[in-house]
Amino acid sequence: DKLKAGDVVRVREGELRDLLGVVDRVDKTTVIITPKHDAIKNKLEFGINELEKYFETGDHIKVVGGRRQGITGTVVKVDGEIVTVLTDITKDE
Repeated sequence: DKLKAGDVVRVREGELRDLLGVVDRVDKTTVIITPKHDAIKNKLEFGINELEKYFETGDHIKVVGGRRQGITGTVVKVDGEIVTVLTDITKDE
């Protein structure tokens, strides 16, 4: 669940909950994002635990942990925290 520059993230809690943004920089415990919101122009800083990666149908991803680590594919469904991926090699879900 490591964040890196260029990742799309969602704020998990607080006043800005559900705000989307793109990671600009990651330090040890903080993340700087550029919000994807017309009314918020400045970059924002969050604690690393306040953010989570955000996926949409059609995104191409690589699994970075767990028993499916290393698999790449296309997101075909997002249901809360469960992401269904059609794998590149086997075309399995």
